[in-house]
Amino acid sequence: LANGPKRHSGGIALHDGKVHLDHPAIHRTPFGAVDQVACRQMTNVRGLQKVASDAPHLALAFRLANTNRADAVAFGTEGGIFQGHGFPVVVCGPGSIDQAHQPNEFITRTQLAQGAAFMTRVAELTPDPKTRVEMFYRIGKQLDDKLGDRMGAQDSFEKALDLDPSHQPTLSALRTIASDAADWDRAARYLDSEQLITEAPRVRSKLLVELGKLRDEML
Repeated sequence: LANGPKRHSGGIALHDGKVHLDHPAIHRTPFGAVDQVACRQMTNVRGLQKVASDAPHLALAFRLANTNRADAVAFGTEGGIFQGHGFPVVVCGPGSIDQAHQPNEFITRTQLAQGAAFMTRVAELTPDPKTRVEMFYRIGKQLDDKLGDRMGAQDSFEKALDLDPSHQPTLSALRTIASDAADWDRAARYLDSEQLITEAPRVRSKLLVELGKLRDEML
């Protein structure tokens, strides 16, 4: 743990690889008196190694995060393990290390929105169309469910639908947004698209009934 004694609050001292307890209250336990606690290393977390400032993956992360610097922090992730196997790694995310990994840690709504914007930029650079569709859909769900950002959610859902007009979860999400806004014409169009791509007879019948009711009562 440390070379030489280091005393901490509560009567705890570190010396010779052992934790020495010299506060009277610490000695009293349900199992009897305790004089010291021996420490043994069970595992080791490989830390991320510094890379060149012009490394391509670092430059990409800077571009996506709208920043131009990287910092070292005193906590571990699986990033060092992946790096040790030859993968380029950058650890990033919303929030601040000033509030993380301590009591009452928190993240603000603004920081969550920044994270969603980051993931949107990642989706826009993702080459596989199916993956992009799923990413835009999930980003839209987070914006809608977690942040209450209906406009941002709708924009993300529409990006997914532009790539795949038959993506049922996106059609359903857009229909909900349209219905909540009392935009019944648009809600009917999304619902009609849903029923056209639905193969299960019972599910399609249910959607057709719902569509007929919507057109009869709202249009």
